[in-house]
Amino acid sequence: MHKSFQSNYYEAKLQIRPKSKELYDFVINQIRKNNIHVAKENVFEYGYDFYLSSRKFTTQLGRKLKKSFKGEIK
Repeated sequence: MHKSFQSNYYEAKLQIRPKSKELYDFVINQIRKNNIHVAKENVFEYGYDFYLSSRKFTTQLGRKLKKSFKGEIK
C-alpha cells in the first residue's frame, strides 16, 4: 500500500519539553537535514509538538535528543 503524503499525514508526534530555543533549533536542523515532512507544528508556552512523516526518524531523533540533552523518552 502506498502511503499518501498529504499535508496532514503523519506517523509520529514528537513532543519537546521544556521550551528551549536550543532544542528547537536542534530538532529543526535534524528535520531539514533528513528531508522529513512536518505535517503540523504546535508551539506552547511550555514546549513544542511536531507531527512528523516518519516514525523511524522520530524514534532515532528521540534517542539523539536523550543523548545530547539528557532528556527522557516516554
